Amino acid sequence: MKKIAILLPLKERYRKFDAGSVSLFVHSHLQNSVFKKKIKIYGFNIDKPFDHKNYVKLNSNKFFLTNQSFLQSFIRNIDKETEIIELHNRPKYFLYLKKKFPDKKFIFYFHNNPNSLSGSLSVIEKLYLLKNCNQIIFLSQWMKKEFFKNLKEKNRNNTKVVYPGINPIKKFPKKREKIIVFIGKLNKAKGYDLYLRAVSKFVHTNKNWKAYSIGDESRRDIPVNSSIKELGFMSNEKVLKFLEKSLIAVANSTTEEPLGRLPLEAASRGSFPIVSKSGGLTETISNKFSILKKNNSSELFNKLQFLSLNPKKLLSFQKNIFINFKLTLKIQTSLLDEVRKSIS
Repeated sequence: MKKIAILLPLKERYRKFDAGSVSLFVHSHLQNSVFKKKIKIYGFNIDKPFDHKNYVKLNSNKFFLTNQSFLQSFIRNIDKETEIIELHNRPKYFLYLKKKFPDKKFIFYFHNNPNSLSGSLSVIEKLYLLKNCNQIIFLSQWMKKEFFKNLKEKNRNNTKVVYPGINPIKKFPKKREKIIVFIGKLNKAKGYDLYLRAVSKFVHTNKNWKAYSIGDESRRDIPVNSSIKELGFMSNEKVLKFLEKSLIAVANSTTEEPLGRLPLEAASRGSFPIVSKSGGLTETISNKFSILKKNNSSELFNKLQFLSLNPKKLLSFQKNIFINFKLTLKIQTSLLDEVRKSIS
């Protein structure tokens, strides 16, 4: 079986309590992979990493680490028998490493808009990726569309969309609290100001409901609202637990979201998602009522009010998205493993 090296982005926190989206994707899909024993994950020198038996720490100098020294450390430490190198969200790494390892196979994963990442900005860079990368995986159709936006062709055989997988809970929770939760950065780009306006009005007229937010913002410019309890940053494990007791989860970004994990995580816990029509946010949505067409505070308030006045309808929505949830880790990991097997 092929040996695989997964190189994480510089300073990616591949650990339980502050893992980002790339780390969560790599860690969760590793658990179900048939290649698990043949995979090594190379990343930043951190304490208590996920999958410590598979993890290789690069560079001991945390204070003067650059992309170049990080990549050079990877080149020195990579298992010489590695056949496939997998890279995440840093196309510039591919441009550098392909020259160092011309005979190795490469799989590249886009987690964000390709038009915002160094190494996939120009037509020339994109064509180089398409020609020299064995497989390019996009985590949403929107990302793939953005990649091909300024190219004459709109598809290639070595490009594929694979959504992140999540393991749903085994049973739909019988008891939930009347909770609405916002999950994301507490800024205007994520629509937090709209959420505050809508939800503060909603809880004022619906006293038996509670509103929360999970997330933080280092450069915050939105005042705190006493109607909403802010829980700050939480590990993904705790976020999922909170969704199990929440009736409604909101992700109402005002800017284009490459994918957004909230619709997937909410559905896997039976919490009803409400999302904006932004980027790839709606791609995994199965209920049209979830989608905010105008994405303003009035529309969000009206949806919340309708659901609160129609609890049987809300329960029906929740059960339907939970029962029909198909994007499990087992299924999505098998799609990734099929790609790995096909590269020879």
